[in-house]
Amino acid sequence: MKKKKRWYIYIVIIIVLGNVHFGFSKSNNPEIIELRLKSSFPVIGKQDWYLALPMSMEMDEKNNIFIADIQQSVIFHIDQKGKLIKKIGRVGKGPGDLLTPIAIYCNRDTVYVSDSMNHWIKWFDINGNYINGFKVLYPAYSICKLDNKIYTSIVPRDKTGVKNFVFVYNKKGKLINKFGEFLDFVPNLSNIISRSLLINHNNKLYVLFANYPILRVYSPEGELLRELTLNETEYRKKIPDNYKWDNFKKRNGAIRSPVCLFSSFYITDNYIFVQLGKDHIIDQFDFSGNLVRRFIIPDATESYIQWSFQLIKKDCSEYTFFISNIDSQDINKDAPHIDVYTAKLK
Repeated sequence: MKKKKRWYIYIVIIIVLGNVHFGFSKSNNPEIIELRLKSSFPVIGKQDWYLALPMSMEMDEKNNIFIADIQQSVIFHIDQKGKLIKKIGRVGKGPGDLLTPIAIYCNRDTVYVSDSMNHWIKWFDINGNYINGFKVLYPAYSICKLDNKIYTSIVPRDKTGVKNFVFVYNKKGKLINKFGEFLDFVPNLSNIISRSLLINHNNKLYVLFANYPILRVYSPEGELLRELTLNETEYRKKIPDNYKWDNFKKRNGAIRSPVCLFSSFYITDNYIFVQLGKDHIIDQFDFSGNLVRRFIIPDATESYIQWSFQLIKKDCSEYTFFISNIDSQDINKDAPHIDVYTAKLK
């Protein structure tokens, strides 16, 4: 009897350990889903607008889309079928003008824009009318708003002793807070390699570093609440040179930029979606950092970079992705466009 009991115990231990193993191996065995192309726009000759270099996308409350085109220095407001609703801004340096708008944020009926070359934050109403703005010391590479405060993530290109990458302003343009320490994988260049993407979700600030698989969560006051390393083993293999100082040494008076790992990310109530722009992949994580799904973008041209995306969840069984495409080799060879993909969930 004792021997039989021992075997039962061994079996139970094996089952328990097996469950623990598979529980923690969720990141290594994600569900793989190939996206299905539904449509693309704008279509040359059929639509009265075109894209040159789209860098940022946002959706309004009706799921219409705002696209910041840094080459044309304009914000396009379009519906889900690609019909132009409104153009916002014009090239210039005046109050309602834009010069390389690199990031946008939509809050109800207001669109906030990082006017990067002019070093301004500007905002417009839903009809494209200029409301107000203020000048900033460093251009915002990402922007969001919370409780009448405007949060920006920066990448200073000088050696002025800047230690934080999140700058917080009130709507009059007064700097009221700074927080977020730069990454130190390459200490000599910590402020340059730490380009970050910023999202406000449920009154928390989520920061994803574009060049490293690090996701941080901050309170509105700047307290670091959590830090996650996403899929470290696989992602680090994609960017090994980003961890070596020798790869960043000055050449002809310039410092080489790090390889971009993530181009954008998106948060829902239950999941975090990150876009690997050069690999034609969108990965879906839960809030514990487990990789639960991988969406493959099929038939993607090798030279194309998926630079930004937005997501619509119709129900628990289907997602719709709006993904911007940019030709990294020749922007003028094939016009950048938005591809609409659907994903059927199992």
